[in-house]
Amino acid sequence: MNKFAFYFSLLFVVFSSSAFEVKLDDECSFLFVVKKKNLDVKMTAKSIGNGRADFEVNDYIYNCELDSELSLIKTSLERKSIGGVQTTLFAYRIGCFGGMDPIPIKYFAFQYGVKYALRGEETIQTPKGNYGGEGGPIPGRNLKKNIILYKYMQDRWKDISLRKYEE
Repeated sequence: MNKFAFYFSLLFVVFSSSAFEVKLDDECSFLFVVKKKNLDVKMTAKSIGNGRADFEVNDYIYNCELDSELSLIKTSLERKSIGGVQTTLFAYRIGCFGGMDPIPIKYFAFQYGVKYALRGEETIQTPKGNYGGEGGPIPGRNLKKNIILYKYMQDRWKDISLRKYEE
């Protein structure tokens, strides 16, 4: 192996990144970027509308010597009117784990720049049964006050938090 290939391979192992960008409607796009460096992972998610950021979320995993995951649940991403208010919703998995352990999920909604959160653990489905997520999701203080949005997010939680494994 030549020196260039070796250093490029080493650099790729030390630092890698992925990005997902989608246009949600005529006014808004959504960007989800994950950067991994050694044992650390950093995520930035933002919604950009009318030339400015409507919101930005940053999250991190530090010193994960096991497997780490910080990934968007693409089926959770939507922009729609809920209770007459334009709302952007998305969820992601974030965790440091070993094996097939359930991973924490954060499910966010933004209305007028206010963040609403529902947090819980994924449910893993295998041919032998389900496990994880038994406790159900926990709403943040803002979400508890917004009954219409809370109900919508709770109704979507079961689908968003399910991960299926086939044997």
